[in-house]
Amino acid sequence: MKKLSLLITLIFGMLILSCSSDENDNPSNLSKPELLIKNSPWTFNQYELLNVIDAGTSTMTQQEIENDYNMKYSGFMYTFNENGVGYVSSQWGTFNWQWEIINSNQLRINWEMGDVDILDNLNVTESQFDYEAVSITFDDSANSQIKHFGKTIFK
Repeated sequence: MKKLSLLITLIFGMLILSCSSDENDNPSNLSKPELLIKNSPWTFNQYELLNVIDAGTSTMTQQEIENDYNMKYSGFMYTFNENGVGYVSSQWGTFNWQWEIINSNQLRINWEMGDVDILDNLNVTESQFDYEAVSITFDDSANSQIKHFGKTIFK
C-alpha cells in the first residue's frame, strides 16, 4: 500500500511540474496572432545564418553575409494589426501587407505590391518573434547573388 501511495504522489508531482513548465513558455496563454498584435511593433534584432544554399561566384564568408544582412535590416519594424493588415517601417519607407498564420507555424505575408512571402518555423513569445526563410544577399565585388537560409529575430 505504501508503494502505491508513493507512486501516486510521484505521478501527481510530475504532472504538476509538467503543467507549470507549459505555463512558463507562454505565461499569458495568448495565441501566436494575439502575441504578434499585442507586442507590435517588433524591431529587427539580428539575423542568424543557418546555411548558404548557393554562393555563386561570391567569396563572402558566412559572418560577412550575416553582417551585411544585419546592417541592411537594422531599424526595421514590423507592425501587426487585428484586422489582418500590417506594415513594415524601414529606411526605405513604409510598406503595407496582409498577414495570416497558416499551418500553425508559418506566417504568410501578402505585400501591397503583389509579392507573397511564406516564413517558416514561426516562433512568438512575449518578448521575441522569429522565423526562418530563404534570403538573397548581393556581393558587389563578385557581382553575384548569394542565396542563404537563416533565422530572422525581432524583439
